[in-house]
Amino acid sequence: MGFYCDSCEKEHGDKVLKVRLKDLLNSNKEICDRKYYALVGDRNDALNHSMMSVPKLVRLKPKLELGGVRGIVARINFACLAFDSGLYDKIKSGELLNKHKIGRADLDKCFELQDCDEVIHGIINKAKSKYWLSFSLRKILNKCTYNEGIITYIKVKNSINVTAVNAM
Repeated sequence: MGFYCDSCEKEHGDKVLKVRLKDLLNSNKEICDRKYYALVGDRNDALNHSMMSVPKLVRLKPKLELGGVRGIVARINFACLAFDSGLYDKIKSGELLNKHKIGRADLDKCFELQDCDEVIHGIINKAKSKYWLSFSLRKILNKCTYNEGIITYIKVKNSINVTAVNAM
């Protein structure tokens, strides 16, 4: 009997191995073994390199206010890096503000401009291929906010040409 893979968001057949995320993520969700190994790799990379992500955030910061595709891509990458690397809480608390000049306002800037729907679309789009990012978003954001992001993703996907954003 097959199973529904939360990561692939589809049913798998009998030949695909399923892994329960109870031990790794304290979750009862089941994913396929292929996505499980990718998840473990993404998680280890994020946790082992979280402070190495700070220089990337510093480099992205001046691009957050740019218009057009370059600005959208910078805001998507900045937000994804903050969520994915485990630095979200440090940014929100101001822990990186004195030394690295990265704070809550920089993260908020990703969602305050007129193209915030495209930014949310880009983040969710990346999370579809990186389960650790998807898990981090679900863990950090409350359920209502996460669901609003999914609704925005679907709205943008159905109504706006996002080929430039997907080209990143």
